[in-house]
Amino acid sequence: MVVRGTQTLAEFEDSVLLAHFINLPDYALVLESKELKDDGATLDALGVFPGCTIYAGEYRAPLCVVCIDARPE
Repeated sequence: MVVRGTQTLAEFEDSVLLAHFINLPDYALVLESKELKDDGATLDALGVFPGCTIYAGEYRAPLCVVCIDARPE
């Protein structure tokens, strides 16, 4: 999934809902054993990096591999 580091966690959740019909606020999102909770924080601030995997749900199933789009907005 291609995202921008300037996107907020809430915007990321919205884009996943639109692309995959998964309502992420229903799940705990985890990156490198750390739960992502601050909907207003940017993905950069939360430590999301190119090639990382964000996990979701009770069983920590892999949700997506993230590709950061470095092109200027």
